[in-house]
Amino acid sequence: MRTWFTCNLRRLLPLVFLVAFGLPGQAQDQAALERQLTERVDQLYQLFVSGDWRAVEPFVAEESQDIWLAQAKSTIDAFEIKEVKVAPDGERADVTVMVTYRIPQAPGAPVHQPQKSEWLFQNGKWVIKLKPPPSMLEIFKMSGAPSNPPVLKAPLTFDQNPVRIPHPEAGSEAVVKVPFRNVTSNVVMIQDLSTNCSCLQAQVDQTVVRPDGKGILTLTYHPSTNPATESPLSVQAILAPSTYFLDLPVIFSNE
Repeated sequence: MRTWFTCNLRRLLPLVFLVAFGLPGQAQDQAALERQLTERVDQLYQLFVSGDWRAVEPFVAEESQDIWLAQAKSTIDAFEIKEVKVAPDGERADVTVMVTYRIPQAPGAPVHQPQKSEWLFQNGKWVIKLKPPPSMLEIFKMSGAPSNPPVLKAPLTFDQNPVRIPHPEAGSEAVVKVPFRNVTSNVVMIQDLSTNCSCLQAQVDQTVVRPDGKGILTLTYHPSTNPATESPLSVQAILAPSTYFLDLPVIFSNE
């Protein structure tokens, strides 16, 4: 009897340890994925500090490349990784990073804000998945604004509206500079400047425009980039503090 009990106990002990402590291989794989992801997040946010935007592209999921190319970019002062949570399947993860940045119109007052992001494990590496910017209707819904908001006067006027871009020659880019002016008695802040296509990039020489102040909008069209949308090209931004939604059309010209 004792011999039978001893033999069976020896057989059961490994199973007991597996149930109590889980599978060591899976735990190691999960820990390795978390370490790899933490390193990738650190590398990406170091680029946000330095402003090396071209080096960011390999960190962005393929499905988010158009969003990354079109969105406005700004550097941060510092960051701290707060949480890295890999899903059980090891294919996606949620990351929280505390970032520190400064607002141009409020010098000397750094802002601390948590940023949450989704990451995907693709082709043996972690890449960030970006969310598309909300539509104007979604912004109104989130802010509780009425579905039919009152029409506001545009705080900025552009020398071209719509902006005309000449058809570029094969293999070349087309660049257009459009002067604009603040026609209000208040400071106007240009926020979330972007376009609706990765083939078109937009930049301004200043994001804070004083009353009667002037600036330059520079548009660069890349003919080699396939348009990400069939809609007419446009430049979009939020003009604060009046929360005016800029939607500047862009057309092609034969001139």
